[in-house]
Amino acid sequence: MVIKIFYVAIAIFCVAMVFLSVQTPYFSDMFRQDLSIANMEMKKIVDYQIGERVDAKFTADGGTRYKDRDEFVNFKAEEISADLNHTLVSKTATRAGELIKFNGDAHYVNSRGFDYTAQEIIYDTSSKIVRSDVPYVLRQGGDRITGASISYDTKTKQTNSKGIHAWYLIKDQNSTN
Repeated sequence: MVIKIFYVAIAIFCVAMVFLSVQTPYFSDMFRQDLSIANMEMKKIVDYQIGERVDAKFTADGGTRYKDRDEFVNFKAEEISADLNHTLVSKTATRAGELIKFNGDAHYVNSRGFDYTAQEIIYDTSSKIVRSDVPYVLRQGGDRITGASISYDTKTKQTNSKGIHAWYLIKDQNSTN
């Protein structure tokens, strides 16, 4: 009989200890951590955006999908609009919502010869604006421009830039060469 009472007391003690340990704030914090676990991993990616025709082609060597973003390695995006072809290339890219962030030797070029490189380029897929908030180098024809930040609207073909230094190649009208 004494042994049964002892077992009941031990059982009540164990239940009480589990209940009390769950009530501590340190124990509950272990379950609240937002762990970023990949949902899917991809290799040799080729993706086409198709409307009435093929509008864009996206390629990458590899990619990882998370709950809130997609990350790509050696990413290349080619968009074909009505009058221009746009190409964006970088070592890594992250897509979160409507923004694609190109990092590591990011490079933008279009079929009109508008060509710029920066360490980070951000492309907004909804507004079709390509921008860089870090120093960049722009080349068009023989001209070379460096600046602190740049924004290029692919729909209106307007460029806004801050902190620029430009070198222009100008032909002399009076020259015989």
